[in-house]
Amino acid sequence: MHKLSFCFYFILFLSSCATDVANAPLAEGIAEKPLTKMEKQPEEETSSLLNYVDGKGLRQGKWILYGISCTDSTFPLNEKWREGIYFDSKEEGVWLEYNRNGDLKRKINYRSGKEIR
Repeated sequence: MHKLSFCFYFILFLSSCATDVANAPLAEGIAEKPLTKMEKQPEEETSSLLNYVDGKGLRQGKWILYGISCTDSTFPLNEKWREGIYFDSKEEGVWLEYNRNGDLKRKINYRSGKEIR
């Protein structure tokens, strides 16, 4: 029952994050700068934030990572590298990874930060 309720709330959370922020223009010179709110936010306010870090310093919600975060030093710094959902700084659900041309390279499924197949 606990797993079922977790799945329901997780799907509800994902559906609330379905805004079109992925196509929003990135401010010039900023590659991966998380929004930080030290005070506790109501869920409806934080669910629409991109690259959100909570008061404990943990990544939460939808994140888009750019080349500056990529381990491949030849990846263009301002190109989208990966995107997906964090829950307590652990990857959760489907993550998308892109190649240097911006094309989808692969989809990766995560549960609690670990890749599942």
